Amino acid sequence: MKDIMLSIGESTSCPSLSEQISKLFKIDNELCVSQENNSLHEKCVQVLATNFTTRPFLLSKLIPETANKLTSKLPYELDFQIAVQYIESENFWKKRYIQEYGEGNFRIEEHGLTWKRLCVERHIQALLEHFDPKLDDLEALLSTVS
Repeated sequence: MKDIMLSIGESTSCPSLSEQISKLFKIDNELCVSQENNSLHEKCVQVLATNFTTRPFLLSKLIPETANKLTSKLPYELDFQIAVQYIESENFWKKRYIQEYGEGNFRIEEHGLTWKRLCVERHIQALLEHFDPKLDDLEALLSTVS
């Protein structure tokens, strides 16, 4: 029946009613799907960001655009161990460094030209400088550093 309905409109200059309806629904559906995907996409990114502390995952498994959006929503106070293990974004590490140590207080060229390495080295430096063998656990320090 569908073939008959399509052939009627195709043989004339005026599209059939079924072609007009399916064209209308196709346009509306595409519009709705794209709007839903954007808002659904944003909601998904927000849920992932909100739960990243308790359920971290490798951001490299996401498409780069989504990974960038997610990284921009993550708090810079995120647990250092989690951040080091799961986040590669140089933007994240630059903002984290600047927030923690201030602007102008760095020499990135001395740290392999990466913000992540700079942050990691400064973090380890701070841990070692503030380590008190009488109060702090050496095993915990070694575990954190490795």
